[in-house]
Amino acid sequence: MDISQRKYLAGEALQTSGAHSAVWLHSCVTVFGAAAVSLIGWLLSVMAPEGGIGNLGTHSILATVPAVLMLLAVVLLPFWNAGLVNTAMQISQRNHSGYAGLTEGFRRGLPLLSTLIFRGVQYLIPVIPCAYTCYSFYLSAQDAGTLYPGVPQEMVAMTLLSYGLFYVLALVPLLGLITYRYRMVPYLLMEEPDPKGLVLLRLSIQRMKGHKRQLLKMDFRYWWFHIPDALLLVVSFLSPVLELLPVSMPFPGAQWAIPLTAAVLRLLLHLAAKPRIAVEYALFFANLPETPEPKPKKAAEPGKMPWKY
Repeated sequence: MDISQRKYLAGEALQTSGAHSAVWLHSCVTVFGAAAVSLIGWLLSVMAPEGGIGNLGTHSILATVPAVLMLLAVVLLPFWNAGLVNTAMQISQRNHSGYAGLTEGFRRGLPLLSTLIFRGVQYLIPVIPCAYTCYSFYLSAQDAGTLYPGVPQEMVAMTLLSYGLFYVLALVPLLGLITYRYRMVPYLLMEEPDPKGLVLLRLSIQRMKGHKRQLLKMDFRYWWFHIPDALLLVVSFLSPVLELLPVSMPFPGAQWAIPLTAAVLRLLLHLAAKPRIAVEYALFFANLPETPEPKPKKAAEPGKMPWKY
């Protein structure tokens, strides 16, 4: 199925009653949930006047609340996104049943959690050595004058930092390969009647074999959605970070205005494009063959024997 067919079928499927509103509900909870975590973190980081909540001797406890909220949001988000996958699959099959499908990821929490843990371990295996190497280069760059006497400190620092950047850039393709191998896990989770974590991972690797390039092209096709969405998500968490750095805010009240503005812009972006994009991805994964397509064999040239080794 080509791009134009998926686009046409997604448009037809979205005519199902309540299809847009279910995806929009997912976007509202995701967007404003992230903004709420950011705003709560800023509010609790502000020292209150004398007699206020910040001077009750519990400021250190309150400072942990944003971290707990952030961790809770990170843990719950994959289950919530799995519900979106289930809803998009129902819409693509024209049997949309309302908002109940958004909670399906929580009902299948154990197999999804096992896949998340296994994938997290695979991410950490290359990330930890790379982070350690980059941190070592950073420390060496700080002590360049002591470690390399007689050599300009700026030259040594730039050389070591460039090595660190090389390691980071070399890590990106490896992490991308891991990500694309397991992109079909949420869809298989909703298809299998009795899903098991390791089985889902193996099936995803099998179904994605030979189709990673097609999915990459599809991701690039929607760069206008993915890139602004990621940037606005970063901006929504930017003001609490700036509060900890020696950076002045652009105007009074920017700590709450910046996350709220980013949330509104993200929501408008999601309302405009999220339903169609979610259904198109569901159609893409639904049409992947269960077994990888065999590679065509190269015909032997005339006059040569097709040797076997």
